[in-house]
Amino acid sequence: MEIMIVVAIIGLLAGIAVPSFLKARTETQTTLCIENMRLIFHSSHLYEIETGRLLTGGANGVFLRDALYNNGYVKKLRTFECPTSGVVDNDDYTLVYSGNDLMGVRCTLDPGGHVMP
Repeated sequence: MEIMIVVAIIGLLAGIAVPSFLKARTETQTTLCIENMRLIFHSSHLYEIETGRLLTGGANGVFLRDALYNNGYVKKLRTFECPTSGVVDNDDYTLVYSGNDLMGVRCTLDPGGHVMP
């Protein structure tokens, strides 16, 4: 009898805790995605200033990754991977331009949820 009460209490506590853990995980992944976008944004600006060339091919995540990572502007390849992605392909971000002005970086997995401030 006592064991059933203990099991019921543990089940109740788990039922309360699991949604909180899932929410915290989602918030952490969103924060990491935004930090990746900031790093890519600043690295893209630096690339454009130093080389004098626009990353207009940045609408393609592979082009963006190759330009910044292969030239040493971003040190970690995982920077190009959104933490919510289930596939490690390192091409989850694209650049957003208005004319020749770099306006921001967009996460291709969750463009509405992962927004760079």
